[in-house]
Amino acid sequence: MHTTTDNQAKTFTAEKSRIQGFTDFTAEFPHEHAFLFDGIILGICSKGNMRFKINYNEYHISANEAFVILPRHIFTIIRTSPDLQLKILRFSSDFLLTLPTNPDFSLARRISHYPCISIQPQDMENIQLLYTMARQYESLSDLTLQLQSSLHLSIAFIITASFEQAPARGELPLSRQENLTKSFFHLLLQHYQTQRSVAFYAEQLCITPKYLTTTVKRITGYSIQDWINDITIITAKRYLRTSSRTIQDISEELHFQTASSFIRFFRQHTGCTPLKYRKDND
Repeated sequence: MHTTTDNQAKTFTAEKSRIQGFTDFTAEFPHEHAFLFDGIILGICSKGNMRFKINYNEYHISANEAFVILPRHIFTIIRTSPDLQLKILRFSSDFLLTLPTNPDFSLARRISHYPCISIQPQDMENIQLLYTMARQYESLSDLTLQLQSSLHLSIAFIITASFEQAPARGELPLSRQENLTKSFFHLLLQHYQTQRSVAFYAEQLCITPKYLTTTVKRITGYSIQDWINDITIITAKRYLRTSSRTIQDISEELHFQTASSFIRFFRQHTGCTPLKYRKDND
C-alpha cells in the first residue's frame, strides 16, 4: 500500500488479521491524496456526500450508497460535505485469495465500470447492525478475529448482492480474452500447489504460453508468473502463521524440490526467511 504521508499510511496499515477492517472517514480527512491498496476497498455512506476519483474517473456518493474499489486501483478524495459519515472496509489480497470461491469476472467488470451502488434501507440497517457487532470483537485472539472476519464478510456479501441485483447498464458479454483469463484463474486455484509453470496452464487451455501470458497481462495488468508467485507466497504465509508445520513440510506441500529452494523463493518475494516471518507473526 502506498500513500503520500506516513500519517495517512497509518490509516491503511495492515493489522495481524488478514482483513484490515474498518476505518471511519470524516470531512477532516486529507483531500487530494492518492491511496493505492493491494486489495478491495468498500465504502459505505450513511450521511452526507463525497466526491472522489478511482484512477482518473470521478464519482459522487451520498447517503445510502456504497462504492467498491478493486485491487491496485488509485483512490483519491476530492471533496466531502461537513456532515459526511463514511465507513471504509478493506480486504487484503492475502485474505481474498484464501476464500473458497473463484473470481467472478462479470461482476468485477461491472464494478470496474460502475463502482457506485444504491443500498436498500433494510440492507443499510443490516450493515449497521453487523458493523456494531463487529466492533464488539476487536481483541486479537484467533477466535474473535475469525468472528469479526465473518461479520465483515457478511457486509461485503450484502454490497455484492446489491451489485448483482442492479439492472444491467449496457454491459457486453465477456470477451474471448476475458473468458480465457477467467479459465486461467479457475485452473490456478485448483493446481497452484503443484503447478507453477506457465506451460502447464497453457497446455490445459490448448493455447501457447506466449498467448496466455499476453492475454492475462492485458486483462489484469499483471503477468501469469506474478499471479502464481502471489498465491504461492500467500499460501506459504498461511501455513507459517496458522500451523506448526516445519519448513521442510511446507516446502513439500507446495512441491518445492528442496527446503532450500523454498526458502530462497520465499526470501526473494518477501524479503525475509520463512522462520523470521513466522517469528514476526506469532
